[in-house]
Amino acid sequence: MSSRDDVEHALTRLGGTSQPVRGVPEATGYTFQLSASIDETNLDDWNSLRDGDADVFMAPGFIAAVERSMGGEVKCWTLVVYDEKHSPVATACLSLMSIDSAILTQGFMRRGVQAVRRVWRRCLYFDAIFLGLPVSAGQSHLRIRRDADIRKVLATIETVLDRLSQRHGAWVVVLKEFTSSESDALDGMRRHGYLRVQSVPSNYLDVRYRDFDNFCQSRSRGARHNLRRSIRKFNEAGLRVVQISGGAGADKLYTDEVHRLYESVWDRAPSPLEKLPAEFFRQLARNLGEQVVFSFAYLRDRIVGFGCSLCAGPNFRMLFVGLDYDVNRQSDLYFNICYRELDFAMRHGAQTIIMGQTADTFKSRLRCCQRPLWFFVKLRGRFGFILRWFAHVLFPPNPASESSHAACT
Repeated sequence: MSSRDDVEHALTRLGGTSQPVRGVPEATGYTFQLSASIDETNLDDWNSLRDGDADVFMAPGFIAAVERSMGGEVKCWTLVVYDEKHSPVATACLSLMSIDSAILTQGFMRRGVQAVRRVWRRCLYFDAIFLGLPVSAGQSHLRIRRDADIRKVLATIETVLDRLSQRHGAWVVVLKEFTSSESDALDGMRRHGYLRVQSVPSNYLDVRYRDFDNFCQSRSRGARHNLRRSIRKFNEAGLRVVQISGGAGADKLYTDEVHRLYESVWDRAPSPLEKLPAEFFRQLARNLGEQVVFSFAYLRDRIVGFGCSLCAGPNFRMLFVGLDYDVNRQSDLYFNICYRELDFAMRHGAQTIIMGQTADTFKSRLRCCQRPLWFFVKLRGRFGFILRWFAHVLFPPNPASESSHAACT
């Protein structure tokens, strides 16, 4: 059996069984194991490439939260790559997801698509294979051992991605999202036809403060005045924030009504990708326990906003928010949820606070810097010319992130 046939046979088996499958992608000496769930993955091999509790996005509990809450909409796999001695040298999460390409349109084009969809509901939707899970938080789901042969690792991963995309009729393959140093290490993917593209930059704050009050004291008089005015506005509206970890029962507080606050923010996002179900947040709380922190904002006994964050070793990462926009306009609800999350992170010894990829102006006022992020994309077959000819139109550069990053280093 040829190496190509071996991969095809492995992927065929995966489609008809719940057992992991192995394959030999080419004459590199590297092999792989592809599993339809983290529950079927060799966790000793998987965890050997994780950076302990700090590597929360590759934690089995995080992956299981995605699989169990989104299994009806998204197909997921875990991939372990082995060297000639059958030692794990790379791990990755893969997924198949339907993408709404209309998120790239604006104005009359978007209105035209909406009109067409009254008749043709799936207009401009397409299936894509991702190296990564359908949770967009500026993180990657690829780990490579330092001493691995990067060329062999990338060749193995590309073989699996290519065969999966063919089997599922996906004409787009995306690898997401990587820091500049990570993307430099993956530059070999260009030889496989991928284009490296700048993503939305991530905002982060290096912590040098005991708590948020200490942070405020470090600011100029004008900045302190604006911060205190926003906090006073929040307090005078009768609002309060209660912070609770997943291990303390946050899943029970995260009701369907609370989830509608997340959906309200999602509906207003300029280019939303995946919409996470309520069960994802509940599973996250149950699976990750003390590593998940919810900041619930109450107006009397009603939750009117929340923030969901992860404590990942030295990093505190703000993931998602939900807002009642009527309350937000009157009380600076969003700002104050962020202030409470910053205070929690500082008090608990975080070294870096990662505040996400939106609301750049507000975050810059909090002294956040920006870190460029990158992804790799390939269109299969006859669609490849679109990237070659129109890359500068589809993916315009974001010089602001580079200049901001340079100013912070």
